[in-house]
Amino acid sequence: MKIPIIIFHKGNQEYFQNCIKLNSINNFIYLIGDESNDNIFNNIPNVKYYNMSDLHLPEIDIFRNNFVNYSTNDFFAEMFCFIRVFYLKKLMELEKIDKICHLDSDCILLCKTIDIFCNIVSNAYLLTNRNNTENKNICNSGSIHSSLLTIDFCNKFIELCLDIYVNKSKFFLIEPKINYFKDNNLPGGVCDMTLYYLLFSEKIIQNVVNLSQYIEHENEYSVFDDNINSSESYCENISSFVMENGKKKFIYKNNKLYIEDSNNNLIRLLSIHFQGPAKNDLTNMYNNILSIL
Repeated sequence: MKIPIIIFHKGNQEYFQNCIKLNSINNFIYLIGDESNDNIFNNIPNVKYYNMSDLHLPEIDIFRNNFVNYSTNDFFAEMFCFIRVFYLKKLMELEKIDKICHLDSDCILLCKTIDIFCNIVSNAYLLTNRNNTENKNICNSGSIHSSLLTIDFCNKFIELCLDIYVNKSKFFLIEPKINYFKDNNLPGGVCDMTLYYLLFSEKIIQNVVNLSQYIEHENEYSVFDDNINSSESYCENISSFVMENGKKKFIYKNNKLYIEDSNNNLIRLLSIHFQGPAKNDLTNMYNNILSIL
């Protein structure tokens, strides 16, 4: 069974257009967008477009009307990250899809979804477990920027959103983090990534595969990139990755892409996440990435 990619995005920035072009080479993409990117991928047969206005759910209005931003980041940017899962659910229902690969619009998957996810029967996403024993339960997070998600995941996430922000029955799950960031005057706070971790830690969904750990792919140690700008590793027994000019050092070998860990091992990359200011690097590296796809 094929596993399509879903990407959710507003705007038509160059990095985003290159993200769609590269990811559509080996995989089929459902793009959920807005009026600014309605027609720009009409010539790519591997892309099917949905305007988000055609994927409305009543729960979206309920959540919007009750959302409180417990973060120092922009209100609308934070809310946007939450509601994308609502749209994922609606699309999966319309297309009768049980399982999808979700990618952020600044993330490139370097393999076919069926090759890497075919043996995973549950949900799979990155879980960033902090080693700081004082605040690890507060600062742990999950990320779906490169992930395998089921419709059950979407349903459970939406239910948790409503239980925290609407009827407040599970508000206690985020209250310690709200207080911790407020009392210590820290940037950031509660975001969608907080709830992804809670789905795992509270066992609301079962058997989550942690993609921040090494996995074996085609007889090689491999990893999904958490953030191209960061040397930090969440893999067991690996403290960091080698950096070059503020980014992970990339090694092209045998039409594959590798990074080096702190134990001098070459680790195959299965994805690259051009987080934040690195979005321009997605365009700059376009031809190099194209050469290995």
